Amino acid sequence: QLGTLRERLESKERAVPFGIEVMGRVRDLGSVDDVVEIARRIEWVRPVLDFAHMHATSDGAFLEPAPFSEALARADGVLEAGAPFHFSDIAFANRNETKHLPYGDGTLRAEPLRDALAAFERPATVISESPDEESSQAIRSVLAGAAGTSSAMRAS
Repeated sequence: QLGTLRERLESKERAVPFGIEVMGRVRDLGSVDDVVEIARRIEWVRPVLDFAHMHATSDGAFLEPAPFSEALARADGVLEAGAPFHFSDIAFANRNETKHLPYGDGTLRAEPLRDALAAFERPATVISESPDEESSQAIRSVLAGAAGTSSAMRAS
């Protein structure tokens, strides 16, 4: 299907890199390992790490820098400089996301991501998927301390 998509994009002169996001449900195709492997096999595909989704599917394990650093290390070989990452607080049940939350309403915090990105030694762009601008600004404020993290954040 990705090959067909690429052909259609090329025929319209719109062949751009294509991001595949880590999903927030444990039974869906889209774990960190899945998206990294697809990106390894298909040159124009890029992994998009979604830390809220990984927090949900790990039953809330992203509380310290180590899980963030491990995910970054697993994807390192296929990430480009400035690669986009998704971040927001999240509600989950049975290792599946239920919804993105305003920052602070769940258990995912930006400080461990900030610390992991500071040690990552490459530029990164963090895209807030928070449901409100106030949450996006709170996340931006925390991440501002990570060297090389792009200040360009947008809510989606």
